[in-house]
Amino acid sequence: MKKKKKPVQTKSHDHQKMVLTPWQKEHLAYLKEKQREAASKKSTAESGEAAAAVFKAPATIKEAPAEAEHRRFFKRKPPKPKQKKEGFVKKMRQPVYRHLAALLFVFFLLMLPCVYFISPFSRVDSIQVHGNQEVPAKEITAASGIKLDDGILSAVLRSTRVDRKLTAAYPRLKEAKVDFDLPNHVVIDVSEYQQIGWMLKNKKYYPILENCKVLSTPQADTEGDYPILEGFKDQEKVKDVLEQYVLIHDDIRKAISEIQYTPTADNDLVITLFMNDGNQVIALLNGFGKKMNYYAQVAGQMKEKGIVDMEAGIYSYPYTMRSEEESTPSSTSSSENPQKEEENR
Repeated sequence: MKKKKKPVQTKSHDHQKMVLTPWQKEHLAYLKEKQREAASKKSTAESGEAAAAVFKAPATIKEAPAEAEHRRFFKRKPPKPKQKKEGFVKKMRQPVYRHLAALLFVFFLLMLPCVYFISPFSRVDSIQVHGNQEVPAKEITAASGIKLDDGILSAVLRSTRVDRKLTAAYPRLKEAKVDFDLPNHVVIDVSEYQQIGWMLKNKKYYPILENCKVLSTPQADTEGDYPILEGFKDQEKVKDVLEQYVLIHDDIRKAISEIQYTPTADNDLVITLFMNDGNQVIALLNGFGKKMNYYAQVAGQMKEKGIVDMEAGIYSYPYTMRSEEESTPSSTSSSENPQKEEENR
């Protein structure tokens, strides 16, 4: 006989659950509480971050330009190795270019004179004379020794000697100076002593210059409104009369036609001046220059042509009373020109 299988007994759902001890139950409750607290904190944090993002968005938008400006002025850009290397090469090349340019400039400066002196421009092409009135330009050019086609360098080196040479060859020249107008022109500037009179010797007229020198070259006739000196043989007396003559005003000088040396037995310094208006002036060599400046006033008070005596004082008398004046000069002086007599006292 077959044995009947015993039904397998299964545990119910309630029996499948584990039976927990009291302390395990408390621990399980504690863990669940912690899970709830963690979940609540996480939800709170997420809501706070969302609110902060909402409130801080406008501030972030306003601060964006300031941050951009700060980044532009203060934030250093990362270096670029290639650009830095190129800038270093450029800085190294600049001093080289400068030195090369300086060397080329000095080289051309040194070469210019060499090129000039070997070119036709280094030869004298023209000679001009400025400032001459009495001495001809051709004579000045010939006396200078500078000729056309001479080297400019040699003319420059001789310029100081040419100045002295010209003033020595022509006493009328006061000063001579050689200048150069590049590239190849020579200019001789001269100044002359002015003529102030004529010296009459042996019926020939010799020019007298303002430096009291009498030229040795005579002329057949006189030119210009210059007085004629006659009878002067001593060079010292010529010098004395010229030194006094230059003290006379120009308008009075032009009124003098002739100065004669007329010494007397008592005084060898007496001179006679013949005026263009017909009067004569008797004076002394050693002081007539300043007295002659009163001549216009004295001549204006004269009623007729005569003589103005400036030896001692200043007085005048007509030619008709010459003999009487020689006998009594004091009375004529007080009657004719009391004002000038008082001035000389």
